[in-house]
Amino acid sequence: METCARIARSDSVVGVVVEADPLSSWGPTSMFLSRLLASFTLAILLLPSVALGGKKPLQEGDEKFEYHFTDTALDGAELKIEVSKAHTQRDFALATARFENKSGDYLLLHKEQILFRFDFGDRAVKGGKAGKPVVIAPGGKKKLSLKVTGSGEFESVRAFSLQFDALQRVASKGEAVKVPEFQLPASVNSFEAGPFSCSLKGKVTQETDLTKAKFLCTYNGEQVGFIDPTRVALRIPSGQEFANTNNKAKRKLLQSGDKMPVVVSYVVERKVVDMQFAILQLDWRDAFSESPAVPMAVGGVELSYDADKTIDHNN
Repeated sequence: METCARIARSDSVVGVVVEADPLSSWGPTSMFLSRLLASFTLAILLLPSVALGGKKPLQEGDEKFEYHFTDTALDGAELKIEVSKAHTQRDFALATARFENKSGDYLLLHKEQILFRFDFGDRAVKGGKAGKPVVIAPGGKKKLSLKVTGSGEFESVRAFSLQFDALQRVASKGEAVKVPEFQLPASVNSFEAGPFSCSLKGKVTQETDLTKAKFLCTYNGEQVGFIDPTRVALRIPSGQEFANTNNKAKRKLLQSGDKMPVVVSYVVERKVVDMQFAILQLDWRDAFSESPAVPMAVGGVELSYDADKTIDHNN
């Protein structure tokens, strides 16, 4: 009696059982097809096992072995920080931090001042640009990758903390800076107001029913400046004032040395005034303001070793 291979497979074991071939009575062609089918099926079943066997699990002491840590968060009334994907290899430590500004003010985050704190000492986060903090607007969110590097000292780390005393708070409503009115047609091309300096850029449009001008303004102070073009009004000879119609104008925060284009545009009907021949005044009101950056006491979070994550990642 002819025999053929029957494939038996459990979760991780593939076997071949030899048994009587019910097709043997069908003749040589049927027996050949039966054996061919058995061989093909066996090959297909063995492929995943071969593929899986190609990845060798990492062991402690291997260069790429990673220790993983539990996710955690620091949640306060004005600021929330979520830390995830924290892990270490022999030569680095890495984590992802999400910052949510729950206050009505601006936050300045100095990335290079964030610290990884280990038993053997502190390490400052890489990649920050000193003097140019990350700005988090009221209600805004930011995600940062935090990393420190070394030469083998992270191999045995099982716990560490992240210290976030690297933030400053800037009041959204700062102290207004008095700015002189600017006459159109222009008799001068620039002006200064406290820590701000501005100059006209390009040609001023002054037509019958449209007036438009563009300035480039720089903040030169040591605190934090704000410019809000929507606050700039146009006053005609009768004393009547009109709001800026530039719908792209938005309030912006400026750090020392930052520049900002300020575009003002006004539409006034001819029956009110023919602006082409009128002497007009730009009233800056409280478009320019300044606030100090006040350090925040934030604290830190503890990262603890997560055995399950560590096993899953290294297998």
